[in-house]
Amino acid sequence: MKSDLWVLPMDGAGSGERKAIPFLRSEWNERIGKFSPDGRWVAYQSDGSGWFEVWVRPFPAVEGGGGQRMISQGGGANPRWRRDGRELFYLAPDGNVMAVPVSASGAVFQSGTPVALFNGPPNPQGWDVTADGKKFLFPVPVGDAAQAPFTIVQNWRSLLKKEFRP
Repeated sequence: MKSDLWVLPMDGAGSGERKAIPFLRSEWNERIGKFSPDGRWVAYQSDGSGWFEVWVRPFPAVEGGGGQRMISQGGGANPRWRRDGRELFYLAPDGNVMAVPVSASGAVFQSGTPVALFNGPPNPQGWDVTADGKKFLFPVPVGDAAQAPFTIVQNWRSLLKKEFRP
């Protein structure tokens, strides 16, 4: 299923007038959008080149799609910004966590060469980086925990009534 990026403005929140508007709609998949710390840029992944790459484009979107810039080289996904907006991190297809120095001046966005920092865990979901870009957090299954069974309890409210009846 194809995915696009939409924005939900929070103005008019009290009036119930909020309405999602498209930010990026194309024939490709765009997902995992992340606003830059100053809110002027959006990093996201798109498969428009044939595989997922990390891109940055201005926010709000420029008419005609101008201003976009490919950040990753050879594939990339799950972008994250450093809090000061001077570095962008992403996951490379080989599992490496990549760092790219970036800068913005007005409507001009510049990026440096991606550098591999370390090899991350396989298939990371929900990872993040600290504000200073010096620590990374990855949820990683440990031992048999990834395969432990779980129990679903249905009608649990009736059990509470029976258990706590005076």
